[in-house]
Amino acid sequence: MILFELKNINCKYPGTLKEVLTIENLSVKKGKLTFVVGESGVGKSTLLETLGMMNNTLSGSHSNDKSFNFYPLNKDSAINLFPYWNNDNETLLNELRNNYFSFVFQNNNLMDSFSALENVMLSSLIQGKSKEQAEAIALDALAKFDITDLAHTSTKKLSGGQKQRFAFARAFAKDYVVLFGDEPTGNLDPVNADNLLVQLKSVINDSASGKGAVVVSHDIERTLRFADEIIVISSINDKGHKKGFINKENVYSTSNKQWVNPKGAVYDNDKMMKLLITAMTKKE
Repeated sequence: MILFELKNINCKYPGTLKEVLTIENLSVKKGKLTFVVGESGVGKSTLLETLGMMNNTLSGSHSNDKSFNFYPLNKDSAINLFPYWNNDNETLLNELRNNYFSFVFQNNNLMDSFSALENVMLSSLIQGKSKEQAEAIALDALAKFDITDLAHTSTKKLSGGQKQRFAFARAFAKDYVVLFGDEPTGNLDPVNADNLLVQLKSVINDSASGKGAVVVSHDIERTLRFADEIIVISSINDKGHKKGFINKENVYSTSNKQWVNPKGAVYDNDKMMKLLITAMTKKE
């Protein structure tokens, strides 16, 4: 089932002239843990900001055949996301993000004025849960990441890795349809990085959850182990400057321990690893 459908989108930021990323055709699916890879500066974070409606990157999209639809429930629940920026209505944008999206980044953004547990509770409280409900949800999330014993610790006393696990727990504690992560395991040791992705994949792959996740990563080995789909952003030259490019052929799905793109090209893990290494290190 589709979460996002994008067609003929040219991403650039307000007040700038250069396009950062062109999305010719892209579908992001429910029930899939989708990883995004590509060389530095090719628009990986821009894709997250576009899908997560974090920044208005749509000002370069002028095609009459453009579309940007989000399907929170099913194919009949399409939300056209273009008008949210056209209306410049921050209230509507906040409602959209709060109702459907959750985020976790390398910068954990925990608040020092609250305990670690209270930081995790905030997501549920903002969504209207009672204090008791929010605490129960938060404690369940902490248990998943083996940090219950640190619940009442000041965030100032947490290590960088512990803070990142609490940031992940906060993202999990929220009711969401899509979870976005920008290098979310970058500050973690291998054991905890694996555990976080195991937990995320378990939730996303549960057909009853109706959720999806989009994660930017530079970790090729974990991408191959945990991704259900991989979006490989290509680098192209646009009038002398580098920008990213995505179409449906840039998306690879795992099937029977192999990777397949829409053209039917099949890659085993070794071949796919070489493709990802090339994509991440290619220079113009």
